[in-house]
Parts: sequence; C-alpha cells; structure tokens
Amino acid sequence: FHNALASEPGQTERDQSASGGVFLARLALPARGVNWGDLHPHNSVDVAGRCGSGVYASASGQVMRAQEGFTGGYGNHVDIDHGNGIVTRYAHNERNLVADGQMVAGGDIIALMGSTGNSTGCHVHFEVRGTTERNPFANR
Repeated sequence: FHNALASEPGQTERDQSASGGVFLARLALPARGVNWGDLHPHNSVDVAGRCGSGVYASASGQVMRAQEGFTGGYGNHVDIDHGNGIVTRYAHNERNLVADGQMVAGGDIIALMGSTGNSTGCHVHFEVRGTTERNPFANR
C-alpha cells in the first residue's frame, strides 16, 4: 500500500536535510502490519498489527511530546518534530518508550503498538502535520 519512495519500518532515512515533498518521500512506515491506506481528515493513516509490537520513528527528530492517557482520543501518543515545520504523531500506543526533548534517529523504536484512547483495536495512527502534502502512506 505504501509509496514506493518510502522506506520499510525501522529503516533510517539517508538525508536529514531534505524538506517538503522530498522529506515526506523519505518517511519510513512506522510499524509492521497492515496499512489500510485510508487517508483520515488529519492527514493520517492506520497501520494495524500485534499489540506490543514496535512503533518506529519515521525519520530523525526531537520528541516534542510523549503523552499518556486519553488525550482527546489519541490515547498514549508521541509527537516528533523533524524540523521545517513537519511533525509526525504516533497514537494509540500501549506504552511510550521515549521522553519529551529526546533526540531520536529514523528507525528507533519509540513506542509499543496498542489500543489506547478512542481505538477499535491494536494499531498505530500515523499522522503527518505541518504540510499540505498528503501522507505518503495513503492510497493514491
């Protein structure tokens, strides 16, 4: 389902200085599982998988927020700032493994997949913020 230019889960990006569409093409799928590919209104997709499996940073950046609780339906979630206004969100985690302010590399494990918040089963809600470009893992 995912864009041919995007990396597989856990792989690192090659060029951290890229921005805009070039940067989006270098995002890695954040988890192994079924990418339904349906684009949600928040420029996000869901990747369903096994509870407790790894959720990986899609690209290098700094953890802006690692929140726990219901948090507006997102449940436990992590937001990573990649620079140039691009932020990725990884939501419904069973457990966050990173802390606010922590630097992460693309492919680092940042959380365990879960079903917290307003969720119907184990998956990661992967959202791309700060761009008008479509999430690269949505069906075209």
